Amino acid sequence: MEKFGNGNVRTKIPNGERGWIFGNFKENPLPFPWNYKDFEIKWADLKKGENSGGVKNDTIDTVTITVLVKGGPHKTTLYPGESNEVAYVLEKEGDFVFWGPGVPHSWEALEKNTTISFRYKVV
Repeated sequence: MEKFGNGNVRTKIPNGERGWIFGNFKENPLPFPWNYKDFEIKWADLKKGENSGGVKNDTIDTVTITVLVKGGPHKTTLYPGESNEVAYVLEKEGDFVFWGPGVPHSWEALEKNTTISFRYKVV
């Protein structure tokens, strides 16, 4: 079996999502062979100023890690409590931020950058 595709956030993939190239947590699961029930992968090639469009709240029991692949800086802000806000700026290639289930988050490309995110279910 051979499959080829592009996971750039500007490329719409078969389930209509942008960026999530492998997984099954979204409302419209990816088709075979990209559908996998235990983890997801997102590729994001971002322009300066692109952002998440507000705070995202993963309602499923997942852990997420976002890694700066190229460029930067890239800011991810976590909201672990009602009045808490912690911002992490990924500056060097290989920098990452990691957060657990139920932690709302937002992100912003402070400069042009590429990130890859992995999200997996808590065992």
